[in-house]
Amino acid sequence: MEETFDSAFDSLVSGMLSCHKGDPAAVEAVVGQMESLLKIMSLPDVPSRDWDSNHLSYLQKQGTQWLNAAEISCPAQDTRESQAGSLSLHERIGIVRKGIQTMSPPGSRASLAKKWVFTEEISADIRELGFADAAYGWQTWSGGALMAYLIANGTLSLGENAILELGCGTGVVGIIAAKQGAKHVVMTDYLDRILENAGFNVQANQCCENASVCLLDWRQFSNAEATSTGPLSPLLATPQKDIIQFKCIIGADICYEIEHGKLVPPVLKTFLERSDSAQIHLVSTLRGDVFGTTFFEAQMLEAGFCVVMQKDYSPLDFGDDQQDIARAIFNGPDQRFRYYRYGWDSSTAQLN
Repeated sequence: MEETFDSAFDSLVSGMLSCHKGDPAAVEAVVGQMESLLKIMSLPDVPSRDWDSNHLSYLQKQGTQWLNAAEISCPAQDTRESQAGSLSLHERIGIVRKGIQTMSPPGSRASLAKKWVFTEEISADIRELGFADAAYGWQTWSGGALMAYLIANGTLSLGENAILELGCGTGVVGIIAAKQGAKHVVMTDYLDRILENAGFNVQANQCCENASVCLLDWRQFSNAEATSTGPLSPLLATPQKDIIQFKCIIGADICYEIEHGKLVPPVLKTFLERSDSAQIHLVSTLRGDVFGTTFFEAQMLEAGFCVVMQKDYSPLDFGDDQQDIARAIFNGPDQRFRYYRYGWDSSTAQLN
């Protein structure tokens, strides 16, 4: 019998109250309940009477607090593959938390097709999926919208280089980079459904000549705590000495969990060209997790990178003529973003 929203919600509340947060198996069971509930809520044929803004408010407050506490209580070294497949428990916690935080009330959910207008000349038609289809890649996150806007209006100039994008999601950032004259953008992500949708959006925006979509699993790099037996990325399917390197790497909202602070720097270290002109551009949403942000920044320095530029963005950085895009980007309470530009630390890295 198919589970109803009411029964799924009641089971989740009971599970949250009784779960021992230090037990990974117990936490995984509750996270699975949250995943099931989000899938029910994201189905287009669920009557709005089955859930309302009160249910959503509970999830966004109590549910998020529970996930934060569970993440802290669970052993940090517990990166075993969970019953959900190749994602670790900590990755699943991050995915569910993000899905909860961005879920819209009944009757106001975004269309599957959205037109992003960044400037009078630059826009992108983006098909977005449901949480049930693609987990964290189901929609365009605010950090991606901000990065696309900075590229579109010329604040962030990427030049005419070949570009590697990590965690492309719906593809909006890579598509705007391609429209702004990048030689070629290699847009990467992990889940098949996300890659398929990003490829659809590349084609819909007529960017096939200078943008492509490619599998990339961050766990296949030199991080002893993060291994994967999944399919090898085409970017790695060559002898180590022949790995393609890029003068420019971009990524938006790719480091929203502590685990990503471990996974991302080795990927950047592998693919960034060893030259003093090579640069990394990242945009991250500041979610109040000071420890996670500090940890990622420390890992980047340890990997041999240095901060070339750093800037925090808030709605105050947008003028009166930019209010439409500002409202689309800053769609949550007290949202702020941090832009990073990294390069190699010439005192520790051997450059060509």
